Amino acid sequence: MRTRSITILAVALLGLAACGNDQSDVADEAVKQGAELGMTLDKACVTPIAEQLSDDDVKSLEEGSDVVTSPEGEILIGRMMIECASSEDIAEGLLGDLPDDVDKMCIAEAMKSADLSVGMDQAMIEAMTPCVGG
Repeated sequence: MRTRSITILAVALLGLAACGNDQSDVADEAVKQGAELGMTLDKACVTPIAEQLSDDDVKSLEEGSDVVTSPEGEILIGRMMIECASSEDIAEGLLGDLPDDVDKMCIAEAMKSADLSVGMDQAMIEAMTPCVGG
């Protein structure tokens, strides 16, 4: 679910950027697409992250790819979804399909407190371990 949601947001965001719109339009589209996924994204949070997307990531989507090309682009899209949404929205939206024995709110809080600039690192995995099964 998380990868699918991030891909949907990435396609919408970068597709809009590829049309020559300004960063404010990209942030607006991210907020709109987040809402369609059941998540409220804070535009003031989304905008500075969206501004960091590379031209190459935009170009890959213009050429028909459904994902960004760089690991940095994937991290930025993930940051928009996690840093700019509430823990409740993350638990219900991105993590809603996880099994019942997983504490989704615990994982959402671990994700919110993690250093997302490095992606999924060992510290994040360790923070999530107590959230799984019991």
